[in-house]
Amino acid sequence: MNSDEQLSSDLKVTFADFRESGSFQELDDLVLGQYASRHKDAERLRRKLEKELEDNFAAQFDLRRLNGFLRQYRAD
Repeated sequence: MNSDEQLSSDLKVTFADFRESGSFQELDDLVLGQYASRHKDAERLRRKLEKELEDNFAAQFDLRRLNGFLRQYRAD
């Protein structure tokens, strides 16, 4: 289960418990803290993945590298 699915599942359980309790109290600070922490972790991982993808994409189209491949191909 990935972090988004886990977060979604945890939130569904939390809000279901909250609604079924019959008391409309504010959500516990611990629950809100866990939500914020998981959200921040998910955002950090998303940014890291996007950066990795951008770096890999840029490396694939590095003109010097492609030119090197072309020279190697012509030499063979």
